[in-house]
Amino acid sequence: MDQDDPQAYSDLAGFGGDWRDSWYHEDFVELMAWRWRLSTVGRALDVGCGVGHWGQRLARYFADDAVLVGIDSQAAFLDQARVRAAERGLSDRCEWLAADVMDLPFPDDSFDFVTCQTVLMHLADPAGALREMRRVVRPGGLIAAAEPHNLLSAMAELFEDAELDDRERLELLAFEMAVFRGKMALGQGDSSIALRVPGLMGDAGLSGIQAWHSDMCALALPPYDAKVQADVNQRLSWIASDAMIGGTRADARKRFVAGGGREDDFDALWERARSRDLRLGEAMKAGTWRSAGAFTMLLVSGRK
Repeated sequence: MDQDDPQAYSDLAGFGGDWRDSWYHEDFVELMAWRWRLSTVGRALDVGCGVGHWGQRLARYFADDAVLVGIDSQAAFLDQARVRAAERGLSDRCEWLAADVMDLPFPDDSFDFVTCQTVLMHLADPAGALREMRRVVRPGGLIAAAEPHNLLSAMAELFEDAELDDRERLELLAFEMAVFRGKMALGQGDSSIALRVPGLMGDAGLSGIQAWHSDMCALALPPYDAKVQADVNQRLSWIASDAMIGGTRADARKRFVAGGGREDDFDALWERARSRDLRLGEAMKAGTWRSAGAFTMLLVSGRK
């Protein structure tokens, strides 16, 4: 995804609407708030906050007088975060600042709680980002990261598709793996970073590291409720814009080659994957698409 084009990035990342909030059941978020003792948080930092989904969702569990600071490198996202905060009655408790995760503009020991969602997966140096987060959290304070293992999710979706045979599944999986490898090779991050995050937190000097799976299965059975429809709408948006595997066709081509794929093979593989997406998209439009909704998101935390 091209982060130099905020609107294109916003569309691909699903920043519009409430789709990103559908990744967790509310009772699970409440449980995590209890486990993380968020009611004791007086000052929190949401790193790479985007338009504010994650930090604002957690903010309702902070102390009544708590302040949430959201930072993102894209000022355009912060304008949207302000709107979302106002809609949720959080404006008086939120501050928004354009800043770089690798060089946070805060003194040491500034926050009780530092968090990020789907941020480490896009960084060339996630370990460095975690060290910087550790610097600004107070002694005893908590760092929590929510990150996906997108390759596991993709694998599950391929193997639940009854219209593919094993050869087709493995071919499409190998294609996605090459694209994921290429993203890493280009220094654009690891879209399946989730299982590495506990070790990275340990390397950053955190202790008491714990990890949980989100309890969400994005189950899709007709007739679709509002949550499933939000997922359907996001998927249809990607299909309409010829986007797959976490980016545009141009993104995927560069990553595929960088990941060891032959450029001459790319177009045929992309069209094969797109043909499957178009087939699923037609089922979504007809209201006949069904999925168990395999979704691998880890929430990992550690203390300074």
